[in-house]
Amino acid sequence: MKNIDTKEVNAWINGKLVFNDVSLADVFNRIEKQYQIRIKVSANCHLVDKRLTGVFERKSPENILDKILFIYGLKYHRKGGDYIIDL
Repeated sequence: MKNIDTKEVNAWINGKLVFNDVSLADVFNRIEKQYQIRIKVSANCHLVDKRLTGVFERKSPENILDKILFIYGLKYHRKGGDYIIDL
């Protein structure tokens, strides 16, 4: 039987995105699914060792990306309907 982290479930129900030691690539995948957007990462951004733990209000994708990318000194710009992550 698998244990469920009720704090994460409750946070999601209350309008929050919860990341508990999640790779940045997986964070972007979750954001893509949540907001039905596409996030592309530039070749010069190395995400392999980057992980995230935190709780974020489920506001706009721009709001969440601004906060997450600030932590790692990264930025994004929009190209068409895509969000492009770069240095």
